[in-house]
This record gives sequence, structure tokens and C-alpha cells, in this order.
Amino acid sequence: MSLSSARQRRPTAASPLTDDGYSKEAKERRRRTDGEEVEEGIRWFLPFLALGLLRHMSASSNLIHDCDEVFNYWEPLHFLLYRSGFQTWEYRFLYPIYPLICVAAASVIDSFPYFFHDKYANEQSIFEKIAKGLRPLILGFILCTSHSRTFSMLNGYGAPLQIYQHLEYHEDTGPGSILCVGSEWHRYPSSFFVPSYISEVRWIDDGFRGLLPFPFNETLGGTTAAPSYFNTKNKASDKQYLKDIGACNLLMELDLRRPYPSRGNDLSTWETLASLPFLDRELSPALYRSFFIPYQWEHKNVFGLYKLLRRLPTDQGQLKANSSGGHAAFASVS
Repeated sequence: MSLSSARQRRPTAASPLTDDGYSKEAKERRRRTDGEEVEEGIRWFLPFLALGLLRHMSASSNLIHDCDEVFNYWEPLHFLLYRSGFQTWEYRFLYPIYPLICVAAASVIDSFPYFFHDKYANEQSIFEKIAKGLRPLILGFILCTSHSRTFSMLNGYGAPLQIYQHLEYHEDTGPGSILCVGSEWHRYPSSFFVPSYISEVRWIDDGFRGLLPFPFNETLGGTTAAPSYFNTKNKASDKQYLKDIGACNLLMELDLRRPYPSRGNDLSTWETLASLPFLDRELSPALYRSFFIPYQWEHKNVFGLYKLLRRLPTDQGQLKANSSGGHAAFASVS
């Protein structure tokens, strides 16, 4: 066999390369063969940019949705920077993949018209034209509902982030103060919101029977430690609660105006330093609590109060109790 006969001929214009019909180049060649103009422009970049900006706005101005975000990321960072913070017994790894949802959504929105193009390849069908017209409408609907959801979350559940910022204005409580948190431990926004005059943040028993985060123990290894008081069964530890509630100087409490009493109602012991409205999801309609609807959202929903309380000095608390009792006696005589 000669060398020339063993060689393969290069493909020419008369004998084009064969393809399987599924590659991007094959689709482009079919469009040119059918006389269809190839769509140029920003294409998927516009929905990707819009969804990316929405994600950035939500991340930079939105509230903390899950306590795992605080105790898995913010608290270890606070410990590395300031040698204090809370350590949790579990770790969630889903947060890094959330931005990829924006990429997937942008890809789906951009590819929507091509679902019909492959079926009607000979000419641009009415279905493909409708799909291209629906693409900006779908994107606009997603943006509007996302903004409405974000505004509802900010206005309805933003009180914890705002109330912790009020701690900076009450340094007169004194150095070495103890801030206590009960059932609202899962909305703790991180130690970055706790000013320096507060020496400790402690949990108090409000009925939760799961395992709560503990302060990092640097002597046991800090972020690499696995203390013995942690367990894998989410079972409460005897050491996680502050036994003496009388040691609390400040208290965070959510008052949803239920029949059971709250500590903030004891005016002889606590004074309210700040209170902000907090949406009561159990008593609010699902539609109005989920999405911000102008002129209806505030009227249709029910709100409680997120409070920052401070313990009164003994003599002042006794005086306030006597004053309240005197007013009650005067009212009964009248």
C-alpha cells in the first residue's frame, strides 16, 4: 500500500464534516442553512446580571434567616478576630452553593425559547415567538416577587438586628454586664453586635430541650476542639443554661401577647429600654406575611414586640412596685 493511499483526505466544502447534531456548532450551522439569523446580543447575561444584583441586594441588606449562618460562620470569625464567640455542634455546608442558583435560573430563562426551536426547526414557530416574549415577563415577575418577599422579611422580621444595635446606647448599665437570651437564642445576630461593656452572653431556660452553642474554649483547642459537653443527638446539656437569672442585667425577649406571662410584664424587676414590632406569623395571613403588599401589609398582619429589657436596681424596683400598688389601691377605692 502506497503512502498516498494511506493518507486521509482533508474535508472540503463539498464534503463537510459530519456531526451528531447535538453540539453547539451543529445547531448554528443548521440555523444558517435554514436561512435563520443567529440571535446575537447579551442573551443570558441580562437575566444573570439582574438575578445577581438581586442576590447581592438581599445578602447586603437582608436579615439573617438561619441561626446556622451565625454559629457556623460569623461566630468562628469573631473568635478568630477577638478570641470570643459561640461554638456549635453541627455544621451546614449548603450556604456556598446558594449563588449557583442564580446561574441556574439565568440559564433556564435564556434557554426557554429553544425548547420550542428544536421541535419546530424549519421555521420560527408562533410558540417560539411567544416564548421569547414571555422571557422578559418571567424575569420581571421574578424580580417583583423577590423584592416583595425581601421587603416583607425586612419589615416583619428585622427587629432582632435593630434591637441589638440599641445596646450601644446603654453603656450606663455598667462594665461586666450579662446579657441573657431565652427562647430567642436562634435569632442571635452574632457577637459582632455585642458592645464591650457586656462581659457575657448567656442562655436562660425557656423550655428548649435541644443542645445550644457554647462559648469557644481556647484551652481545648478553639475552633478545632470537640468538647465533651457536645453530643450528636441534639440533647440539651446541663451546663448550657444560666441557673441564676438574677445575675442577668439585660434581657432580650419577644412578647407575642399570648396568654402566658412574660418577664417584661414584671415592671418591678425590668424596664423596657427599646421595643420594636415583630410579625406574628401564627396570627397573620399567609399571603400578607409572605409578600409586601402596599397599603395592606401593615393592616392585615398582626405584630408583637421585640424588647430589650434592663433589670432595675433593688430600691428602684421596690419603689416602682409600691407605686403600682398604690395606684391600684386608689383605683379600687375610687
